[in-house]
Amino acid sequence: MDKGSAKLIKHRNNWYAYISVTLEVPEVKTTNYIGCDRGQNNLAVVAPAIGFGKFFKGKEVKHRRRYFQKRRHSLQSAKKFRALKKWNKKERRWMDAVNHTISRRIVRFAEYLNANLVVEDLEDCRSTMKQSRKNRADSGESRHSWAYYSLKQLLDYKLALLGLKLIKRPAPYTSKSCSTCGTLGQRKKHDFNCPHDRYHNADLNAARNLALRGWFLMFFRPTPEMLL
Repeated sequence: MDKGSAKLIKHRNNWYAYISVTLEVPEVKTTNYIGCDRGQNNLAVVAPAIGFGKFFKGKEVKHRRRYFQKRRHSLQSAKKFRALKKWNKKERRWMDAVNHTISRRIVRFAEYLNANLVVEDLEDCRSTMKQSRKNRADSGESRHSWAYYSLKQLLDYKLALLGLKLIKRPAPYTSKSCSTCGTLGQRKKHDFNCPHDRYHNADLNAARNLALRGWFLMFFRPTPEMLL
């Protein structure tokens, strides 16, 4: 481990030293891939193309988001702006802790399977995915309160420390095609129904499709149009 530059920063009455370091990470050669579907009903579902997966439920997070929203509105109405600022910071710290826990467990799963992780590219999801006005106003449902990018960043650096990779793939059709036969089907809330009478959990199906895209890229060099 090589030490780099250091910064000394004072925050309130405390001093903090920020030291940058350079780490050597192992070079891992793997042909395994797992997919990670990020969402709000399930914060994340990770799975290989075939086999069991792991679910990280979002129910408790939705409940806490609404609790924070209710208190935030109360502070805004009372014009307690200093307390509001502290409350917003508390919410961010809580969500950071949730994402750290989830990312750590996902990375352990990837390490166990010696697999790279494939995720959807959700960069423009807030502007491209339709959402009702009612859901946008609900902090538990609104995509504007969805910390998907923070989770991606945490996964990226934690995988890199193990020599594994995080790979982004375009989102279209990961939730609309059957991970068993590839046929387009219908997603209804938590369920995915294939025309060939196959049933999948919708988020698990999407995670498996992402894992398949990792395998696909290992053997082929497709054009951008082929990834859609």
